[in-house]
Amino acid sequence: MRSLTDKEVIKHVGDVRNFRTWWEELLAQVELVADDLFEFIRDAQDIELDFSELPFTVTEFYTLLGFPDYLSERAAGDAEANAVSPFEIDMWTLHSGATYALTHFFQGKEGASLDQYVRIANDILFNPEGTIERVEQEYEQQLESESDDGAQASLAGERALASIERVSDDLQEKVDQFEEREDALRERFQEAMC
Repeated sequence: MRSLTDKEVIKHVGDVRNFRTWWEELLAQVELVADDLFEFIRDAQDIELDFSELPFTVTEFYTLLGFPDYLSERAAGDAEANAVSPFEIDMWTLHSGATYALTHFFQGKEGASLDQYVRIANDILFNPEGTIERVEQEYEQQLESESDDGAQASLAGERALASIERVSDDLQEKVDQFEEREDALRERFQEAMC
């Protein structure tokens, strides 16, 4: 269970620990947080991004978050295929697309870069406001670097940022609820680990 538990190493010979007991303890801990995770998923399903009103595509959404192009394309393809509408995609489906791409198409080695992408994918689910802010900041930086195109590009950029800001404002009402649930989830998981 990547990034949920500490790494467990079991010997193949000699004094082998009771692996079954370890799994039973781990699954009991997971059961304690299952309801909280379900609530995160349900809330994330209620937060939809309307890509027809945003200045970027689903693929560009993942790229703006920091995924390499090949993972962005795979994540977007999965999210669009599993969304009710290819234009209105909820945060759970976007998270699912990211984890699908990482699970099946990541070309690097396990380590820091994979861990970074896993954190980004988890932020889509657990921190939708932070995710939108990150996308907005990255999009704004790209606009600033392209600002040499003059007033027309500047006006289009301002409209694009305004549409992202509307999405961010809509998320604000759910932020407190997410933060409370995240704190409760961490607290329960910490208690279960002790």
